[in-house]
Amino acid sequence: MTDNKKDNELNGADIFSDWNTLIATPKPMPKQDDDMGLDLGNLMTGSSDENYWLKLFQQTKLFGMDLVALKLIPNYTHDFKAEQAQTKVQARVFLLGLSHLHRNDLRVAGLSEDQIDGLSNGVVPINWTVHLKYPVAYGGAITPNNFVLMPHHPFHEELHHFINKQIVTDAGVMSPATLYVPTPKSAVYVPFGSTEMPSKVIRFEVAGGTK
Repeated sequence: MTDNKKDNELNGADIFSDWNTLIATPKPMPKQDDDMGLDLGNLMTGSSDENYWLKLFQQTKLFGMDLVALKLIPNYTHDFKAEQAQTKVQARVFLLGLSHLHRNDLRVAGLSEDQIDGLSNGVVPINWTVHLKYPVAYGGAITPNNFVLMPHHPFHEELHHFINKQIVTDAGVMSPATLYVPTPKSAVYVPFGSTEMPSKVIRFEVAGGTK
């Protein structure tokens, strides 16, 4: 087991970084050529079309994921304290099951036997993170079947970079009525385990749970 157990033990701040990304006031982001001019004007005049986001997603290196269109829950209000507490508990449940039910996937992903055993004690290997697939404001439940273990760099970073392109605009942070969410297909995202990219956007409602 890793010697950096204290540093790598799962805690609310670690596993709740997804929500901080989605709701925090971000620093201004410089325009990039591959952003296709993502400002508020563009978002309101066609770039919210699913074909636009599918094409943009196909330019990423997030292979083996679906692109799922989720609807914003009207007037959703976050209870951050409760959500953080629930996330901490449910992520531990997820990790405990992961080390038993997905051991081979973890091996294929490159984790050692000690690292896999450490998951049942809430120890997440360096550069790996527990990610909530579907945001709660878009119907995602904080339950073990809505989590995935994936490498933080570069895949978790790129996933949130794609989401940020939808919510961070020149006018500030927005909550689009439809959010296009890159979604790993399994409880463990295996780096370079697939070269497939989706040919269409998946649409379904996850209110109260996941598909």
